[in-house]
Amino acid sequence: MGDIKNGFQIVGGRFETGAVEEEIPTVSCFREISEQRRSEFLNKGYNKKRPFFPHRIYYMPRAGSDEFKLAQRMCGESDPNKLWEIVLYATSPAIDEFPEELFFDDDLIWHQQQFGKTGHIAFAYLVTKGDSLYGLNYVSDLVQRQSRRRDYKTRIEKKFRGWHYLLLNSIINFSVENNIKKIYSPTSDLAMEHTDPKRTVQRELFERVYDRAVCKLFRAIREGKWWVIDVAKNKDAIITPEEK
Repeated sequence: MGDIKNGFQIVGGRFETGAVEEEIPTVSCFREISEQRRSEFLNKGYNKKRPFFPHRIYYMPRAGSDEFKLAQRMCGESDPNKLWEIVLYATSPAIDEFPEELFFDDDLIWHQQQFGKTGHIAFAYLVTKGDSLYGLNYVSDLVQRQSRRRDYKTRIEKKFRGWHYLLLNSIINFSVENNIKKIYSPTSDLAMEHTDPKRTVQRELFERVYDRAVCKLFRAIREGKWWVIDVAKNKDAIITPEEK
């Protein structure tokens, strides 16, 4: 079965931990929320503005691109074994209307975090420190760079614009499974501080993802430049995926 960390097998292929590159067997396990569970999300307030789509979630014990640097700068962590990446993939029927090549367009999926799998929508970089979890950044290249594929732009926006809510739900599920008590999620101010200065920063986008979505989904308290989420007090907000 290959190496397993905290009960999760990561996607087959290669990944880097610090300066070490490891070969991983092409076996994977994941979390899934199927189309049949749409009503649960509608009951939680998901709607046309933040639509649900069926998805799979992979918890990956690895440092993503720039994650090691972000971990050091944002929360003073330099141990690569505490770095995680959550990757979110849309599944059928949400992706059926899109060609497979769309999800492997390097100009569109700039960070190239697909790991050979169709339907990649978003990812989050996370750091575990004791019984706390720190979010570093939450990204959807597909949605945020949709203008590069104007032939699919409207359909991408309509189908996947709720990506950050589903990613946040995945993060709190990861926290429950790993006995995390508090999640520290960056405010838009903090996330913007640690964004590549060469990029054109859209404050509205950062506020929507890092502030409004977090406070809409959870009971969060601001402490400095972090939103603090007590996991036990927010269990009623969780929709738990099935283990596969």
